[in-house]
Amino acid sequence: MKLHQLQVIGRIGQDARIIDHQGRKFVAFSLAVDESYKDGNGTKVERVIWYDCNTEQERFFKVVSWLTKGREVLVEGKPSVRVYEKDGRHHGAIRIQVQNISLGYSPNDERPAATAPVAAAPATAGDEENNDLPF
Repeated sequence: MKLHQLQVIGRIGQDARIIDHQGRKFVAFSLAVDESYKDGNGTKVERVIWYDCNTEQERFFKVVSWLTKGREVLVEGKPSVRVYEKDGRHHGAIRIQVQNISLGYSPNDERPAATAPVAAAPATAGDEENNDLPF
């Protein structure tokens, strides 16, 4: 059995977009993961690792409006590395061919106002026949 899978939790760097490339549609977005460690001198080093994420799966076209800058997400998929040259220097980019996304907190989410708990009214005989629930 072979497994080539990556799971990353981070924040979306810019709003996701649908790209039409040569007749194929993709959902694309960037994902940032903060990392910190202490170097050999004991100095704290902070950096951000960026991932380029994309998928052709149609089910993600429906939630593209939720994939907004700052939202925390868990992304699962197949990783790859792209090497390119820019300004005479070699660079690398980590790509994830997304297979699954779990949405987390977004700074744009509205938090519900705190409310006092409400006690449920006691059930009376015959209530189950009059409810509008489909189950």
